[in-house]
Amino acid sequence: MSNVPVVRIGDGIEMPIVGFGTWQLSGRSAYDSVRVALEIGYRHIDTATMYGNEAEVGRAVRDSGLDRGEVFITTKLQPRRAGQERATLTQSLRALGTDYVGPVADSLAAAWRSVGGDVARVPRVAFGATVPCDRSVQLQPGRDR
Repeated sequence: MSNVPVVRIGDGIEMPIVGFGTWQLSGRSAYDSVRVALEIGYRHIDTATMYGNEAEVGRAVRDSGLDRGEVFITTKLQPRRAGQERATLTQSLRALGTDYVGPVADSLAAAWRSVGGDVARVPRVAFGATVPCDRSVQLQPGRDR
């Protein structure tokens, strides 16, 4: 996994284009899966508030021994949380045990649009930085979207 291509996003940040998804993982399974993913070379971990596994994802990243700056964590928010983005992101950051995440994608973009926000500049709660996130692509083999 060391030669995973990256895409340059806002502020010169490079995000690995291949990420490890944690949908439907919970508890010990989420923790162990993320630890193994990091051990074999994944450096992009994807979670979401609705997955209910952010605490396990964050703990696995911390316990991996990797520098936090080496691991790109992305999360998503539920559209029903429109208008509560900052509070929801703050809760996610607390659960993940980190002070920043990568782009907050898909679901937040829809929510942000619904309150009249400019999706090309969705806030990133890394204390003021912003990243474009309306260009995300999600591949789920076996599922039509």
